[in-house]
Amino acid sequence: MDKKRKKWLRNIGVIMLVLYEVLPGNLLWRTEVEMTAADDFFLCYPVAETMRDGRTFSFYLPVQPDKKQPAAAAPYVSLSEFEAAADGYQIRILHGVLETAAPAPRFDLAGFRQAFSQAAGNFDVQGEGLRLAGNKPLHIIEGVDGNDRKEYLGFQAGRDVWLFYFQCAEDDDMAKAMLERAIESIAIN
Repeated sequence: MDKKRKKWLRNIGVIMLVLYEVLPGNLLWRTEVEMTAADDFFLCYPVAETMRDGRTFSFYLPVQPDKKQPAAAAPYVSLSEFEAAADGYQIRILHGVLETAAPAPRFDLAGFRQAFSQAAGNFDVQGEGLRLAGNKPLHIIEGVDGNDRKEYLGFQAGRDVWLFYFQCAEDDDMAKAMLERAIESIAIN
């Protein structure tokens, strides 16, 4: 090889090395672009409540919820309510502290209908049972009401009771994925 050709190849090598180091993520040699799930961008509003035993119950929502302190009614001594609604979905969460741990809440359809007026309608139950979220068992009832998918979840830890209501259009996969991620984000620390 002549000196000109060797110098040219060495310069090309140096340029490629510089481009490799300078370009973010080595975009020059990528053949496919890594995509992040769209719902990762929407779970950015943390909600955390201290429970009676000092632990924190937390989760992330796709929209900023409004927090209210409705008047407590028996069997609760205090209530907190979180509500959020956005493009095609609705979320409502109640956190109540019981007077005593003895009156266990009802995590059945009648109990959820009593807690959430949105439960009214022709709700067709498609699944009922327990679901793990944040390594804790939540009672769940899921189904459809017309064109809407609805999920109700309930959890009790001592005197603290959590009730969740999620609703989105049955054919809205993005909203369903965001609500699913909100459920998966539940943690107790």
